[in-house]
Amino acid sequence: MRYDSRKWTGDRHASQRRRRSTRWVLVAGILIAAGYAVARMFPLVAPDTLWGFEAGVLFPVILGIRISPFGRDSWLTPRGLSVFDECERDMLQRASSYSYRVVLALLVCGLAWLAYATRFGAPSPRSWQQWASLAVIVTCIGAALPVLFAEFLVPLPPKGDVEEDL
Repeated sequence: MRYDSRKWTGDRHASQRRRRSTRWVLVAGILIAAGYAVARMFPLVAPDTLWGFEAGVLFPVILGIRISPFGRDSWLTPRGLSVFDECERDMLQRASSYSYRVVLALLVCGLAWLAYATRFGAPSPRSWQQWASLAVIVTCIGAALPVLFAEFLVPLPPKGDVEEDL
C-alpha cells in the first residue's frame, strides 16, 4: 500500500491531467503494432527473430497507456472505479464493452484469415517466432483498447484549471 497525499488534500484532478495527444499516440501505436503483426507474416519484410522489433513497435502503445489517467489508475476494479463520477463510470464501462467487442471481432477475423490462408496458401504465421510475436502484439493491443476507447468517450475537462460549480 502506498501513501497518496492527493487523496487527503482533495486534489484528485491533479493526478488526472489529460492531453489530447494521448489519444493519437495510442491510435498511432495500435496501427503501427497491427501493421507490424501483418508484416511478420512476410519473411522478407521481417525476418524470424524472437523479440526482434516487438519492444520498439510496442513502445508507443505502452507510452500511451502510461500517460493516460485511465491506464495509470486501475479503474477496472470497484475501488478504482469509485474515484470517477457517474458519467465517467458509465463511459468507462462502455469503453470496456466496446474493447471486448473489438477484440472478439479481431480474433474471429484472424481465425477466418487462418482458415483462408490454409486453404489457398496465403501468408500466415508459420514459425513459433511469428506466433509468439503475434500473441504479444495482440495481447498489448487488447490491453490498450479499453484505454483508447476511454480516452475518446470520456469528455476532456474544460480548458481552465478551475472547474465550474453549479
